[in-house]
Amino acid sequence: MLPNMSRAIHTGVLTSMFWKSKCYNSQTVLNISSKHYRSCVERTNLQDYIQTASLLSAPRKMVKDNDTVIEEFNELVNMSAKDLQDWLGQDESAGAGWSKDDGSGETIGHDSGRKIVAILEKNPKKDPSKYEQDDIDHMRKVVAYCKRHLAQEEKAKQDTNSKSYKSLKNWGHEAYKA
Repeated sequence: MLPNMSRAIHTGVLTSMFWKSKCYNSQTVLNISSKHYRSCVERTNLQDYIQTASLLSAPRKMVKDNDTVIEEFNELVNMSAKDLQDWLGQDESAGAGWSKDDGSGETIGHDSGRKIVAILEKNPKKDPSKYEQDDIDHMRKVVAYCKRHLAQEEKAKQDTNSKSYKSLKNWGHEAYKA
């Protein structure tokens, strides 16, 4: 018999076990009958169950590999180093986004833009082997930010005066070019 756990906890564990052992019927795991549930559990090795339960409850972090990050960065950052540098020098750029916590008054996106300029200038041919891990770590932030904001903010693509547009531009993405 199973350890004294609620049925809800091991339903997720048993889902993968059912599919592995083909111990399932046309019903979904959440709707299986008690009789079927017990028979599948009794035929399952308890040690496998405990190991599977611990694996499923462990925190998982989905991380893109560096090559994917570099590729997505080079697709999303559609401004040249010079264009981005020129943009960062304008007053419009400085006022778009959240201020950093260090009291400098600079926005997070403006700081990110300066780092992007450095990455672009250091490797103008975008050779993946020339990036350092610090560059890739920042690229990862840029990709996450741009993808998230492009998915959420349609206004950035339509209105070049919106804060969304200006903020994305600080991160190297000119929405009307995309």
